[in-house]
Amino acid sequence: MTETPAELLTSAADLLPDDAAAEGATAPFVTGAISIGQLDLALDMLVELGLAHPVPAPYWLLLRQAAWLLPDVDAVAYHRRHLLPKPGNDA
Repeated sequence: MTETPAELLTSAADLLPDDAAAEGATAPFVTGAISIGQLDLALDMLVELGLAHPVPAPYWLLLRQAAWLLPDVDAVAYHRRHLLPKPGNDA
């Protein structure tokens, strides 16, 4: 079963430490953005939070999968900017 971008982003947010905060973003703010459909904003905040806090490897996999599925995100440019490989290109 394929997960939606919202489900992928929510799963990533669930992997953050409870006190995660960076650049004005917090885990509750991210889940709020997801709940109102602001998935591109949630993705950007999750990247910032992941860079500021230790997160498990699956976190980044969830973010890159979501980025490829979001229609408003230029996934190629996004992945180049954040140096995230395209899903399926795991070494």
